[in-house]
Amino acid sequence: MNIKNLIAGLNSSTPGNQIAAIIDAIKHRRSYRKILTGLLDIQHPVYLGRSSREVDHIRGYLFASFREAGVDSKTLPFLLATLQSELEVYPLAGAAIGLRGLTPPIPDILHYLLTGLNNIKSNDDAVSFETYVLTWPLQNPSSGLVEILKTLQWMGGSAISALIPLKTLQGSVHLAANVKAQLLQTIDALENTIPGDNCCTFEPHGKKRFSLFRRYQNLPGRVANLILENQEGKMCTYGQFFHGKPSVVVFFYTRCDNPYKCSLTISRLSKLQNDLQEAGLADKTKIAAITYDPFYDQPLRLKAFCENRGMVMNQDNCAFRIENGNDDLLHYFSSEVNFIGSIVNNHSIELYVIDACGKITGSYTQLQWDNEKVIRDLKTQEEKRERAAARPVMTAFKNVSSAFLSLAIIFFPKCPFCWAAYFSFLGISNISLFQYSRWLMPVLVVLLTVNLYALFRGANKRNGLLPFYLSCTGIFIVLFFNLVIKLKWAAFSGTMLILAGAVLNSIDPRIFRHFIHHINQVRINAYDKTRLIFERHALSKKAS
Repeated sequence: MNIKNLIAGLNSSTPGNQIAAIIDAIKHRRSYRKILTGLLDIQHPVYLGRSSREVDHIRGYLFASFREAGVDSKTLPFLLATLQSELEVYPLAGAAIGLRGLTPPIPDILHYLLTGLNNIKSNDDAVSFETYVLTWPLQNPSSGLVEILKTLQWMGGSAISALIPLKTLQGSVHLAANVKAQLLQTIDALENTIPGDNCCTFEPHGKKRFSLFRRYQNLPGRVANLILENQEGKMCTYGQFFHGKPSVVVFFYTRCDNPYKCSLTISRLSKLQNDLQEAGLADKTKIAAITYDPFYDQPLRLKAFCENRGMVMNQDNCAFRIENGNDDLLHYFSSEVNFIGSIVNNHSIELYVIDACGKITGSYTQLQWDNEKVIRDLKTQEEKRERAAARPVMTAFKNVSSAFLSLAIIFFPKCPFCWAAYFSFLGISNISLFQYSRWLMPVLVVLLTVNLYALFRGANKRNGLLPFYLSCTGIFIVLFFNLVIKLKWAAFSGTMLILAGAVLNSIDPRIFRHFIHHINQVRINAYDKTRLIFERHALSKKAS
């Protein structure tokens, strides 16, 4: 069978047992691991519209398949995040099994296994991963605690520090017989093993790497103009709030029944506020908690939920709901959430760092974030903002210089006779530069190319890609009309576009953002008025 075609055809209507059959067919072939990793994305179409229970069952079975498929740096965060924050036994047990695909065991995963053990020690249940469709009674039943204990035993010397919490668990009176037997076996194995070498570690809180175009993209107009309603019922646009200061954004919703996700997210956000205060960044940073569930989470409910978890609420620290356009915002953030109708069926832990122009510069997803690293990111953004504000003259000089390069190309002499004419006109008798005329033109073209690269690289810190697009178009016109068609007067239009790009790029980002916002408002108002006129005309025509 063609595995790639089967995977491409998976969607919300594909039966769970068919998905499991595909997983079983490829989990032993490590060359297909990327296909399995792609199914980990909670936004994959296969999860859309399914119940939370069905999503958990599919993902748990998928997690367990990585024991055979192998675990890499892209897979590991999903497994650890499940152990850290999941309360359902089946996906958590699958994640514990999947970790055995690591070669060799990583000592850092011990903390997550112990966290998962603690999460389900009071609500453990029987599970089986022999087949996707379970029939009772189970032939070889296991449980969430048993699978975690097996993984601790598999870790060997790397898990010796788990002996104390395991011996504490041994005194629990709520353990099933098979769990007690596995617990004794694990303790015995760890006590008779040699401590492992802790040289192999990983970075659980690394920032997400953005693609080239995602990193430098302009803030879409539809996102900048989204109406946010805060915990006091006051309205503002995305572009108005996320402007002037670096920001932190988290996503949550008040109906979340997992205390290790949304509730803990807001509690940790409160701790981040305190750490920002100690770091001297409280007045230089904005914080926003945005709900996945805007129709249920009304302002008073948002305010009570956040304040009860210690979050300080004011004009720069807000909880928001977006009634119209929530999908656009979630798409812009590539938010790791899925829905059944309007109800959240699965979501991840998400924190994003936003620059002073409202653009995403980094993210911490799946696992709980590290406050120190978030603060370092915010300090970096604040330093960039201060440097940009301190050098407006130099920025303007660098950008306007590109226009003079285009003028040099327009007037550049193409042959020794032209050089002689130019020098004669200027009263210059030394024409020793004749021999260099062949390479001066390429030099100017290279300089223009460098200017374009600088505009592109600086788009994220300045005023987006519009100056780059204008300059790119202008340079093309200059070269085409001057070198191909030989119409110097037409090439001046290209120079004007390059000048326009330089001027736009040298404008202070705050002023530029305000200007763009004003233009968008005018455009939206004009569209609304035009639509209203046509609707009235249609109604009057229908009435007559």
